[in-house]
Amino acid sequence: MKKIFIVLTILFAATQLWAQVNQTVIIEHFTNSRCSVCAARNPAFYSLINDYPEVLHIAYHPSSPYSTCIFSQHNPAENDARTNYYGIYGGTPRVVVQGKVVAPQNPLLMASQIEEKLGQAAHFSVLVEQIQNNDQEAEVNVMIKKISESEAALNLYAVIAEKEINYNAPNGETMQHDVFRKVLFDIPVTLTNVGDSVVMNGSYSIDNEWVANQMFVAVMLQDESSKAVLQSAASELLSNPQSISDQQITVRNDLFIPNPAIHFIRLNNEFEKQIVHVEIYDLRGQILLAESDVEKIDISSLNTGLYVIIARDAEGFSYSSKLLKTSY
Repeated sequence: MKKIFIVLTILFAATQLWAQVNQTVIIEHFTNSRCSVCAARNPAFYSLINDYPEVLHIAYHPSSPYSTCIFSQHNPAENDARTNYYGIYGGTPRVVVQGKVVAPQNPLLMASQIEEKLGQAAHFSVLVEQIQNNDQEAEVNVMIKKISESEAALNLYAVIAEKEINYNAPNGETMQHDVFRKVLFDIPVTLTNVGDSVVMNGSYSIDNEWVANQMFVAVMLQDESSKAVLQSAASELLSNPQSISDQQITVRNDLFIPNPAIHFIRLNNEFEKQIVHVEIYDLRGQILLAESDVEKIDISSLNTGLYVIIARDAEGFSYSSKLLKTSY
């Protein structure tokens, strides 16, 4: 897997006030396609979490007690590593909520165990977005901001997962949900002061066994000591904005500066006399801005996130560039 990391830390004035946000709850689920107990308990578990659409879910497939599970075999080392991280390797099914291991029980999880985690104030905000650059590679941007005081030592854990897989498993399950595929980030993060922020950029190759438009990225910011998940987020499913136009488009990510940007972008000097029209699209291919006055473009109306710029020159040639809009 190819990885590129760009870390930008920006300090803010101590008097800046940040809007309060709540923690997004994430459930980590350890299951196996050959586990008959999993087949018996998973349906009620999935029915329960479907009642909480705001809750995130990731399913890992450790090699014990069934090493021949195809999802485990796809990436045994990282499936097992996450199970060992929580000290529960050796049996399935198991559940971890917000980094806290749930004792073995039937049912796997109860509504009260989810609800007690909902509505808790967060010290951090997290945003994750992804975009497909070509048939085999995707780019991911993760933005983290410290919004209130916290003394926790932080670790960022981000994974690539597949939303739904139709597979007639040996245990009788026919639909697999939010299947863990690969670790993208597992690195410490330092945010010292309220208002500090970090932007991380990475990429991953799309495996031939994955369905590209079912892929998403889930992010967990954890306390290194307690393993508690302090904030989490998930991207939308992978989209390919190359489908915006059928014409040939040249990728030039140096078209505009600054990037990331807050309020305005302007053409790089090299392109000032060439570009005559600019369009900005979201990751679903919807056009949001169209400008013929391209020397300086106001992007303040855009929400924080990742966008695609299509720029056209006087001769009709088109260029594409990714744009990361930030709020700080």
